[in-house]
Amino acid sequence: IVKFGSSREHIGVVSARGLQHKGDRLHFSSTAADELGKRYAWKWLEMTGGLNLSLRTIVGSSLSPPFILTSPGSHPKAEPKEGFVFD
Repeated sequence: IVKFGSSREHIGVVSARGLQHKGDRLHFSSTAADELGKRYAWKWLEMTGGLNLSLRTIVGSSLSPPFILTSPGSHPKAEPKEGFVFD
């Protein structure tokens, strides 16, 4: 997904890294959903040229965490059959 999104001009991908779930490992908590919305908004501003130096200085990189790709089997909670998984 990351490779696909980064290779297309009009597609943006954001990370869900560090966001908490409701206990079922499927649904985001309310706080996490709010944070994910902020990350999507930040990405949209980046893509549409809506970010300026002042906004980047105030927010920093907190809304644009890096994607961490791990090889299969290297994450104790994720065991994919093939490919890569997000940390």
